[in-house]
Amino acid sequence: MFTRFQILTRFALITALLAGNLAHGDDRSPISYADFARDPEVLDAQLSPQGDYLGTLRIVDEKQVVVIHEFPSMEVSSVLNFPGRNQVLDFAWANDERIVARITQDFGEADFFTPTGELFAMNANGKRRTHVFGYRAGDRSVVTTTTRAKPFFGSHRVLNYLWDDPKHILIATYKWTRTPSQPVEVVRLNIYSGKMTRVAGVPGLSGGVGTDTDGNVRFAFTTDDDFNSVIHQFDPKSRSWNLFHKAAYGASQMQPIGFDARRNTLLVRNAPGDGPYGVYEYDTETAKRTEVYRHEFVDAALLVDNLGNPYGVSIEPDIPRFLVLDDENAFAQLRMQLQATFPDDYPFITSATRDQSRFVVGVRNASNTSRFYLFDRKSGGLTPLFNSRSWIDGENLGQVRPFRIAARDGMEMSGYLTLPPSGADQNLPLVIMPHGGPHGPRDHWRLDSDAQLMATRGYAVVQVNYRGSGGYGQTFENSGFREWNGKMQDDLTDTVRWAIDEGIADPERVCIYGWSYGGFASLASVVREPDLYKCGVPAAGVYDQDIQYREADFAQSRWGPKYIDKVIGPTPADRRAASPIHFVDRIKAPLFIVHGGEDARVPISHANALMKALDKAGKPYEKLIKPREGHGFFKAEHREEFYGRLIDFLDRHIGPKSPYADRSTAASQSAPATTGG
Repeated sequence: MFTRFQILTRFALITALLAGNLAHGDDRSPISYADFARDPEVLDAQLSPQGDYLGTLRIVDEKQVVVIHEFPSMEVSSVLNFPGRNQVLDFAWANDERIVARITQDFGEADFFTPTGELFAMNANGKRRTHVFGYRAGDRSVVTTTTRAKPFFGSHRVLNYLWDDPKHILIATYKWTRTPSQPVEVVRLNIYSGKMTRVAGVPGLSGGVGTDTDGNVRFAFTTDDDFNSVIHQFDPKSRSWNLFHKAAYGASQMQPIGFDARRNTLLVRNAPGDGPYGVYEYDTETAKRTEVYRHEFVDAALLVDNLGNPYGVSIEPDIPRFLVLDDENAFAQLRMQLQATFPDDYPFITSATRDQSRFVVGVRNASNTSRFYLFDRKSGGLTPLFNSRSWIDGENLGQVRPFRIAARDGMEMSGYLTLPPSGADQNLPLVIMPHGGPHGPRDHWRLDSDAQLMATRGYAVVQVNYRGSGGYGQTFENSGFREWNGKMQDDLTDTVRWAIDEGIADPERVCIYGWSYGGFASLASVVREPDLYKCGVPAAGVYDQDIQYREADFAQSRWGPKYIDKVIGPTPADRRAASPIHFVDRIKAPLFIVHGGEDARVPISHANALMKALDKAGKPYEKLIKPREGHGFFKAEHREEFYGRLIDFLDRHIGPKSPYADRSTAASQSAPATTGG
């Protein structure tokens, strides 16, 4: 067994195409807005099952593409790049020679790419390109070279890649017009012809399907009309579905997450009583649950290897950590050795050959760019492959410190403080940056371009996982229900007060900035605490809950109104109380309003209504509206413009151009104001 890695300095693997990814410049000048706005060059790297090819998901000309390299020469074998607004969402190896990719289209409606429901397959050498599934299957408009596949007007989820069947994968299909007479179905999909063979029907009209490591259908997950989470278990003898678990939205759930072949047991995600979710063994005969691992503060996530075998758990109370469940597993052994080699980082495994002789590993840090390496188990050496953002020098980034505090009512919260690269940590201008969601997402220990942008200009940036955030158990998430404009805002205020009490923040130089729910919070906070904030930057925020109830994309779904009723309240009075637009007369701080004109999740009508209300109240604001953007800015040029406008706005109100400039303890770079719209 290897004990510690040798980082190989010999680097004959990487060709001229990749040489730029490894260069680390010596220029120590502040990182430019353009460099922060640039997309990462490499998003993912996947070894083929036999290790003959290495596939990478890259961003080229602001589009996601797959580049496949022969291995170990690293010569480019083929490129998968779709025309028009189509691009690759992600990909995986379906056998030794063929990848399967999901398609997405950039409609600018969300801050993430939405899959079109289609699958495209291609050999590693670029041949046999086939649009195998979806409403355009067989259509040559997406670079298809065969028309044998028939259109399917619906979407899918890949369930299992069926390693013992190189011609097929297992998927769940969801017709757009599905009814109880046309339910969700599990099919074997031929990845060369697109032919589908039915395996089983699934109860419910939505949700996921779980299989065991052999590809046998075992569970179905759905949401019923009353917004309950419902899980059914498949009985192979009677070929019938039986109820396994049912829970209302917001109730603690028990969800199957894996199978331990060594013990022939089912593993479930569960949170008995109060507190975070843990991993448990579940006896299907007796329904007895036995704790495998549970953390006292945060949820634990099960980790499985490329063959589906559980080997560990990951937790993130502050800096992410890995814990071993099976110390004989090759993935577990590698993770432990990686942690010894990169003690200040969080290493992870992206892929491995099927015989687990070679691995691609990634290394993540909140104060550095992500790097990718090849690990050869025989030699015990790591070879550098890619730096996701080679143009950014980690020495020029701010340091990120985890923290944990108690809210005024005793609720424990954690978060991250990003400080300027200068090392200054006292009497700084402070920006609090609440994350979006709010229920489910959380802030993580990873490089955050927005936080680092502001830190490199002399600002301290604080991000807190306020109540309602995900990752800390169902009770913590539920504690934010109907508290959008109440205790959740108090959590932000308490975090700012903590930073002031610690001497980190100058109490006269505080601003709030965020997107989506963070945009809502940016407006709600300057309303609720008019004397605390000197400015606010609400971006793509929900300002009027009635607008959201009527016009948002998810509000048109069968569960959307029920979700709003649950987290906001069921009455017009509840929605009004959680709508800061009705209280703009209390605002003292100037605002910088940011929105995308094609935003479907939080429609532009929110920003329009807010600006109208501010005009009526005589309150000052600036704006940046991008008509062709959605729930977030996709285009790098728009992000660069926004970054310049953001820093200029901060500089004028809490930074070196503000009335409090003599308080500044860190150098700051300002940008000229630009016009947008």
